[in-house]
This record gives sequence, C-alpha cells and structure tokens, in this order.
Amino acid sequence: MCERLPGRRASEVLEFHHIEANGNKSPFTSTIGFYADGRIGEMFIYAQKADSAIGLICHDAAVLISIALQCGATIEELRSSVARTSIEGGRPQSIIGTALDVLAAREAEGGKGP
Repeated sequence: MCERLPGRRASEVLEFHHIEANGNKSPFTSTIGFYADGRIGEMFIYAQKADSAIGLICHDAAVLISIALQCGATIEELRSSVARTSIEGGRPQSIIGTALDVLAAREAEGGKGP
C-alpha cells in the first residue's frame, strides 16, 4: 500500500553534478519532498535543458523513484538496483544512480526535512 504525501509539505532544492565516463560533469537540480515526520517521499530531477531527451528521462525516472519510496522501497534498495562501476567504489553509471546517491547523502545528514 502506498503512503501518500501530505498536500502541503516541506521541500528542499539540491544542485549536483553527474560525472560521465569521459570525465565531463553534467549539472542537475533536484527538489525533494518530505513527509511530515521528515522522511524523504518524493524527488524531482531537472536537467539543464528541460525538453531534452535526458531531461525527459530524468523526469520519468524521478516519478518512478517517488512512487517506489511512497510504496515502501528504501533509498538503499533503489541505490543497490542501479548500474554501478566495479571500480572506484561503485560509482553510479547514470544520472539516476547519482540522484539516488544524492538522496542517500541527504538522508544520512539527518534524514529529516529542512
């Protein structure tokens, strides 16, 4: 059973970069929403060019991440399910893995809303 977020909820905007295999950094912005008890319950990901293919993929992936969180999946379960390199400590291979790492880092900072 999915747990719905309240109609009005705390949110926070985070900026981060995904480092591609060739070493280039791509900038992204994410907005995360919180349950009343401070748990992360949703994520939105915005690429620099909103209507680009990567922007649309990020949008859709963030919707799926949000649904998974609201249906009881943990951030760690999601992180362990995406492609990672076998070297460099398991760096994420896609922007989605990087976004999940950003969520995990935010949760580790205290896990509660702003």
